[in-house]
Formats: sequence, C-alpha cells, structure tokens
Amino acid sequence: MNGEIYFEAVCPETYEDIYRFQKFSTWHNTGIVVMIMIGLSLGVLTCIGDAVLGKWDNLAGTMIIMGVMLAFPEITARTTAKKSISSPIHINNVNRYLFYQDGFVNTDNFSRSDIYYGQLVKAFETDDYFYLFVEDHRAYVISKIGFVYNTPQEMRRLLQMKLGGRFYIKAKI
Repeated sequence: MNGEIYFEAVCPETYEDIYRFQKFSTWHNTGIVVMIMIGLSLGVLTCIGDAVLGKWDNLAGTMIIMGVMLAFPEITARTTAKKSISSPIHINNVNRYLFYQDGFVNTDNFSRSDIYYGQLVKAFETDDYFYLFVEDHRAYVISKIGFVYNTPQEMRRLLQMKLGGRFYIKAKI
C-alpha cells in the first residue's frame, strides 16, 4: 500500500474485544440464528403440548433444553475469547492498522497483512467497533477508541464509499 495514510488505529487485543466479536459474529450467522429459532419454536410447541397433557416432567426437560439453546451463543463467545486470549499468539498482541486509498495494512506482533477493500466480503460498524470481514467468520476487529489518526466518523464515510452495499451500520449514529 502506498500513498497518504487516511487513518491509523492501534488496538491491543483484549478478552472483551474477542468476546464481543464472537458474540456479534454468532448472532449475525444466519444458519445459527435459524437453527436456534426453529429449536425454540419446536420447544414452545412441545411445552404447550406437555402442559395440555399434564406431562410436567417432559415440560421441565424441554424448558432446560430451550435455556441451553438460548445460552449457546453466550457460552461459545466466552469460551472462544478465553481460549484465544490465553494463547501465545494473542498474549500482549497489538494490532496496528494503517488505512490508505486502496486498502489497509494490519501489523501485529508476528505478521503483516495487506488487504484491498475489494477483498472484504462485508463490514459492519457497531457502537464500539468496525468489523472488516475477509471471510464469512474471520474479520479484523478495530476498536473505535483505538483511532490515533483521524476519526471513526471519517472511517465510516470511507467504508461507505469503498464497500457500498457490503457495509452495514449497526451503530447509533
């Protein structure tokens, strides 16, 4: 990447960042959401049937299974974040992002990646982060408090221009 630097962000990897990305990613995975909704719908119908028939032991079991289904995204996000942050690759790792006209460069304690905007499959802006997806479940996580040059608002405009319909705003603007 060459030319003028438009933005710079420095983002130490934290448990909270990884956890929040995992939770966001899970709830934005259509397959998982559909499976949870189908399971919960079947659970509700089963509970109604068990209550009508007076099968109270079945009702309790079904409600426990439904509770586990609802807790699945939370448990998965916490477990993944805990494993990730304790791995040698992530301990004290800091991501530095430099954004240019045609793409961005990510460097961390171990590597460098050059990503062109055309390589991004989608990107999201939340209240606290930008998630730049290079695959359906792999993204660069950029904390808005990590901006050291220029602002998240300017970053939003750049991503809207470069990604068009592949950029989604989930933040309260």
